[in-house]
Amino acid sequence: MTEIAQLGPVDPSRQHPLLPPDPYAGEGEKRPLAISVQDLRHFIKFIEKEGEEANTVRPADATAIYVALMEHVHPLVIGAMEQSYALAKLITKNMLSLHMDPTSDADEIERLANHLSDDFKSHVYPINRKEARQMGLKVKDADAPLRDAMWALWHHYTYQPPTLPEIRGKISGTPMPSAYIDSDEGSSVAFALFDTKNQPVGAGGWVDSWAN
Repeated sequence: MTEIAQLGPVDPSRQHPLLPPDPYAGEGEKRPLAISVQDLRHFIKFIEKEGEEANTVRPADATAIYVALMEHVHPLVIGAMEQSYALAKLITKNMLSLHMDPTSDADEIERLANHLSDDFKSHVYPINRKEARQMGLKVKDADAPLRDAMWALWHHYTYQPPTLPEIRGKISGTPMPSAYIDSDEGSSVAFALFDTKNQPVGAGGWVDSWAN
């Protein structure tokens, strides 16, 4: 990691057809509201905590709160969001296992996965390399040549976006590159499409471009 590198917590958001419509969707666009899995979990934990510790939420009150919640969030959505939470934690464990022993380090992998999934209260919380190292991740500082090369690569991608090839017919709108994967074999780019009013017009995807 460089001096300005950041990691983020594991906090998936989920869209579901049974969720309310997104009020910030573009004109003529219909999409469900994306809800943070942790927002829902923390709301439920808050009700439980108030009922147990402060003794201010009676069972009947809690039932009324849950009923009101169900009026806005379908029960099937809650189940789907819990699946997203479990999947995100599983992926986190699998990624940690790439650099740790899944048998001898099983407890540490579990601790790190729980910490990244449960202990940060904001999806945008920036984890710098010092904090990442303190929490137990195997972080190495990027030396000057590598740091400079990474910065040059970021600058190249930021100011020289690639030209996307034709995919499933003609692409309309403006492609907005959002992620890149490079190797000696070629390059891949993730993109989103926007119309002339800068509104999203379709889901993005991965495009393979083998002309390095």
